[in-house]
Amino acid sequence: GLVGPLVIPGVTSCLACGDLHRTDRDAAWPAVAAQLRDVIGSADRPTVLATAALALGQLHRIITAVRGVEGAGAPPATLDTTLEIDVNSNRIMTRRWSRHPRCEC
Repeated sequence: GLVGPLVIPGVTSCLACGDLHRTDRDAAWPAVAAQLRDVIGSADRPTVLATAALALGQLHRIITAVRGVEGAGAPPATLDTTLEIDVNSNRIMTRRWSRHPRCEC
């Protein structure tokens, strides 16, 4: 399952930033992305549940940090990041996404 990037407008990278970075690496990316439009993915129940738990955990950390809850600490390092969880190998792969200079976010 895939989580992120969580977009905080004006603070973090956005989905368009990711597309622009992908286009910089591969000029064919816009055509590939167009083929993915309206495609519905599917996953087995353990993957769906693990992905939901990962997303909720990250959101909880961000919300408590932003609200200034005592002991919450700083927002997680996973901002500007996508997390891909593989329940078969028990691994989480992270990809960092910086704001793209051509993006208007």
